[in-house]
Amino acid sequence: MSKKKIAQVKFTNCCWVPDEMTKCINKYSDNYEATLIYLNDSEGTLKGIPTIKTPVESEMYDVLMKSNFEFIHFHNKFINVDIPSIIQYHSPPWYGSDFINKSYSGRKFVVGQYHATLSEYSDCVPVPNIIDIYDETYTIRNNENSKIRIGFSPSVLTERDCVESKGYKETKEILERIRDKNSNVEIDIIHGLWRDDCIRRKSESDILIDECKTNSYHRCALEAMSLGKLTICSMDDAVVNIVKKMMNVESIPMHNLWMKDLENGLQNIINRGVDYIKEEGKKTREWMEKNWNPKDIVRNFEKIYNGGKTYEN
Repeated sequence: MSKKKIAQVKFTNCCWVPDEMTKCINKYSDNYEATLIYLNDSEGTLKGIPTIKTPVESEMYDVLMKSNFEFIHFHNKFINVDIPSIIQYHSPPWYGSDFINKSYSGRKFVVGQYHATLSEYSDCVPVPNIIDIYDETYTIRNNENSKIRIGFSPSVLTERDCVESKGYKETKEILERIRDKNSNVEIDIIHGLWRDDCIRRKSESDILIDECKTNSYHRCALEAMSLGKLTICSMDDAVVNIVKKMMNVESIPMHNLWMKDLENGLQNIINRGVDYIKEEGKKTREWMEKNWNPKDIVRNFEKIYNGGKTYEN
């Protein structure tokens, strides 16, 4: 039986999620084959996946109409084409029309992070960001150094709107104080690396910090858990409840620390020793394999593409 052709369409980077969806569908689906259609993406895309780059939206329309796609998964924005489709939102609604378009009239989904708590996305079903935990990028590596290494990989170093802030300055100062107080601790602040290089560098840490300034986890936390690391981020009750409901889980094995508690929280973790840190990391990987498995996420999106309901429990 031939596979159905699906297009994953992005207009901006969208944190590599459309790329990862394309990759995982082609790797794990028995029913669909995916192609990434992308526009004006200065960062390029993942290697080894089928792609079509279009410089303007009018050309994207022609590609979609002439390539015999049977379904389209739009990300953030859409083009009116006579092909069954859904849309998934990844960005805050105030980013503007260059990034998002909320006038889509079909089935709407939103990344199950803080976005899903916003009233502007109340008509959207929260869905997980897929991550291929079985890719060699997420090979479990142990820090061979005798010191406990704490990694932090902020995507931006400057302050932004609160929900987009990474708290770089405050976190860096806390990490430096922790390092100076503990002779068995080293820190690694990672910035400006290509995606795979960044993940590999993070894999050499014992503890990884997503960010501790906003009310939500991000892809950094999912990467940290996939790598089997003790994972730290800040989440409010609304976001925790979104994840629990979306993934049908009772708990999330991240250490939920806000900036005001980060220094004491880190010190308490360090005081418990390396064995505790490694055991906590092991739990995060096991949780990802059980609850955030890319094979299961692909199967759920297949149901969505076929008109069924999922993640709506």
